[in-house]
Amino acid sequence: MDIKEVNTGAGGLISDAIREMIQIAKDENCTAKQELNGVMVLVNIEGPVGPYPPSELTPAEKAKDANIAAAKQAKADARAKQARLEREQAIKSITAEIADFPTERDEEKWQVWVNANQDGYGGAVIAYAETWARLMQSGMAQGQLLEDIAKDTSRQADTDVITGFMYGAAVSVLKDCWVHGEALRRWHNLDTQIKDEGERANESGGVLNPALLNLG
Repeated sequence: MDIKEVNTGAGGLISDAIREMIQIAKDENCTAKQELNGVMVLVNIEGPVGPYPPSELTPAEKAKDANIAAAKQAKADARAKQARLEREQAIKSITAEIADFPTERDEEKWQVWVNANQDGYGGAVIAYAETWARLMQSGMAQGQLLEDIAKDTSRQADTDVITGFMYGAAVSVLKDCWVHGEALRRWHNLDTQIKDEGERANESGGVLNPALLNLG
């Protein structure tokens, strides 16, 4: 079996480097060779075959790996905390901006949607739909057209990182009970379509869901 010298990069975990070497050996049907911390390591498709398998790390090397892993986790936690703070600030800004623009909607139909979506997932769709509608109404009150602001406001309203399915569901909610829902539905279908499925959905009264692939 051919021996190939590889370089998985410095500064990472030794165990991660060996896993990468195993993958290279499998992909290229070779024995991967690399020096790790001054020790030459050979890995073939069966795993480490050199003098330095992961199970034989010294206490100092294990401590180094643990420190690297802890530093990576600390960075990930800091990024997650910053993202939460940014979302909270975005929510505060949006709430202040749209406070004077209550949604024009059929309250009875709206309450049916609210009552049917008391779980966390459905509730997030309802909250997103209401925030999005208020933002659009805020813009339209200033003379802007729905089709010109729908996309930007949809992103601004997305403070919880919704999925494509949730986005399509929000359009369905607003189509059913918001005064501008039909205009939103028609815009959304044309904006989402890949071929002519949006035009067909507009004719049938349906709503395309961007999380689903339309075949044919």
